[in-house]
Amino acid sequence: MAILRAGPFASSSDSFLDEPTAATRSTLPVNCAKDTSSISWPWKCYVLVDGSNDDLESYLSGFQSVSRTKSGSILLGNDMEVEVSFEFYVQCLSDITFTMAYNLSATSPAFPFSGAGVYWGANGFSDSDARSTEDGTPVTASLSGSKTITIPASTKPQKVSFFAFAESGGNIEDSTGSVSISLSFS
Repeated sequence: MAILRAGPFASSSDSFLDEPTAATRSTLPVNCAKDTSSISWPWKCYVLVDGSNDDLESYLSGFQSVSRTKSGSILLGNDMEVEVSFEFYVQCLSDITFTMAYNLSATSPAFPFSGAGVYWGANGFSDSDARSTEDGTPVTASLSGSKTITIPASTKPQKVSFFAFAESGGNIEDSTGSVSISLSFS
């Protein structure tokens, strides 16, 4: 069965858009299957890294892996957070699976808080997992594992999102902290 190929980019209201001049979360690449070998229509995803010393917002080709670490001072009432997300649309003739592997850690040596969380979603379905710690010195929250989602066959592009964050806070006193994120999908 042939289907009309959507893309190369799409939004929530239009499945047939050209690539924007600047990467944006509102316009995402449309991929078919998990084939990364096409030169004329390369497999892409939107990648956002926010809060690290090496931020990124771009469309990248192929399956991705991103690791970021940040450490330093945290002023009273503030926190240090690093976020990483991968987003794209997929259109497929048969069911397709994607797996997200994650390893997150956040540490505050004083008595504020630390947290780590992941989110995954597709086709109107979403789920998440999170850990936070407010007791102990140092305060550490960590989370690791993997999640696999299956996208059913569809002629309409379906959005896929993977998101992870780690935060270290100084809500009671000035502090130092560190956060580390490693997120990949295949």
